Amino acid sequence: MIARLAEFLTDHLARELTAADVWDFLRQAGHPPVDWAQDSNVYAPVHEITSGYRAGIADDRGPLAEISRSITGDLARLAADPSGPDVITVAADAGIGKTALLGQVLDTLDTAASARPIVLAARLDRLGAFTDAVSLGSALRLPGSPAAVLSRVAAAGQRF
Repeated sequence: MIARLAEFLTDHLARELTAADVWDFLRQAGHPPVDWAQDSNVYAPVHEITSGYRAGIADDRGPLAEISRSITGDLARLAADPSGPDVITVAADAGIGKTALLGQVLDTLDTAASARPIVLAARLDRLGAFTDAVSLGSALRLPGSPAAVLSRVAAAGQRF
């Protein structure tokens, strides 16, 4: 498909192309635009995976998961803030409580008065084999790489 698109663009070098021109070509080639923000098949796996992640915290950590972390509220506010960072990374040595912390952040987001931002929380070490972002998306039952799917849904202003 990339070669056909390159050929189309090369054939139209002397003409100003609009996004509509390119999408018309792609539709005719059998590649219509994907609106994952309107696709309920995107939301179900994200919700199920994140719910499974949260349930697994209690199963794996037991009462240790209930130890309150002071940073929880700050991380939840950052995640919910539309002008906040696109990515939040939590890093620490093994056994420090990152998983329990993230579970508490998810709980805080669920109880917040505003709509919850799009969050996909998954244990990658418990998935089958994957070699790239697209195969990771397949392992998570998403229609593409998690970054591409979630960014398109977020760009459409969707929250769940």
